Amino acid sequence: MRFWDASAVVPLLFEQKQTGVARKLHGADPEMAVWWGTTVECHSAIARMLRQQAIDRNGAAQGMERLHELETEWLEVEPSTGIRNEACRLLFAHPLRAADALQLAAVINLSREIGDRVPMICFDDRLVEAARFEQLAVVAHAKDVD
Repeated sequence: MRFWDASAVVPLLFEQKQTGVARKLHGADPEMAVWWGTTVECHSAIARMLRQQAIDRNGAAQGMERLHELETEWLEVEPSTGIRNEACRLLFAHPLRAADALQLAAVINLSREIGDRVPMICFDDRLVEAARFEQLAVVAHAKDVD
């Protein structure tokens, strides 16, 4: 099982420069764990791409369909006071946005629950740097597709 940040889920929904790497990683280990808010972040990405005319309504519908397929298969890390407190700590330790701090807190919490570090797939350089500082394994990141 690997933890997928929203930045790595979106390339599974639409053709992007990271799509090849994301599909390869998903094919090698389709057991995905994600943060509870990942669906909202993916909807935000789809809406932004639609507003920017990077996709049309048909493309948005196809992306939503792929997202719903993934949702039926992934393990979702639910919100908790522990995750919220960890995210608050992370905001003072790293230059993260709130959603990224929650993503990182979720994988840290999941790792604690399992008793082993859950590898993370992420294409956000700032989040990758914070994850590595927190001693998490990062399987793929933006430099893998440059």
